[in-house]
Amino acid sequence: MLHCFGPLPELDLKEELTVEIITLVENTSVSEMYKARHGLSFYIETRLHKILFDLGPDELFLKNAGRMGVNIADVDTVVISHGHSDHGGGLELFLEKNKKARIYIRENGFRPHSLRFMFMHFSVGLDKKLESNDRIIFTGEDLVIDEELEIFAGVTGTEMVSRSNRMLYEKIDGRYVRDPFLHEQSLIISESDNKVLMAGCAHNGIINIVDRGQELTGSTLTHAISGMHMMNPLTAKSENEYVDRLGVRLMDYRIQYYTCHCTGLRGYQILRRVMGDQIQYAATGSMMEI
Repeated sequence: MLHCFGPLPELDLKEELTVEIITLVENTSVSEMYKARHGLSFYIETRLHKILFDLGPDELFLKNAGRMGVNIADVDTVVISHGHSDHGGGLELFLEKNKKARIYIRENGFRPHSLRFMFMHFSVGLDKKLESNDRIIFTGEDLVIDEELEIFAGVTGTEMVSRSNRMLYEKIDGRYVRDPFLHEQSLIISESDNKVLMAGCAHNGIINIVDRGQELTGSTLTHAISGMHMMNPLTAKSENEYVDRLGVRLMDYRIQYYTCHCTGLRGYQILRRVMGDQIQYAATGSMMEI
């Protein structure tokens, strides 16, 4: 269930609500009260944890959190989905405002990542000077944190991976190579009968990420919240035929989807036409109760 709010009160989670997810940063907004920016950040509250999944590009996650009654100092867990600045650009500010959370980043998340345009490379990576911070935990292919949280990577499937990935590179040994997105990771939240997948941009393909998540947990995911990287980062346009086929394919899974960010509004409109209520949009200021 997705709600869009005017002013948000201080959070008072009812016992019957096991997971509450608030969009702190996204490309669009439900209201002028909450600023929007290209990037992504979610606040998640479970029975055991207060989590930030991604931190957006800058200080905006802090500003919107204050407007929505979210106390950043109380967060105990941060998961950064991949090594791009629109998802982890707020890391230094977070470390200043929060003194206790563990931050989980893929082991190669601080490699130099770039966007190529007109034969030039523009940095889109994380701030390298933060790599040595002792609160950062570098993850491998699978990490079970506790009964609620599992972080995973190791996605090897190749079905319906976006062609927009071709513009993204990383620098290895002084040479730019097409980014294989080994720095991408996803989070599964287990609460009651729900298995909630959190992904960032799904550069490795949302179908392949869902398949990997279900393989690891041995159970069917119930919800998936993710950008789907179907929007060209320079033109902000999506490939209609590709999006149409993806929507049909997503319906093969009995999953409730929420999308955002790099899916683009045009991409979402196509998916919505194909999938109906099985997909919704999570703009800044929206809340999902699961």
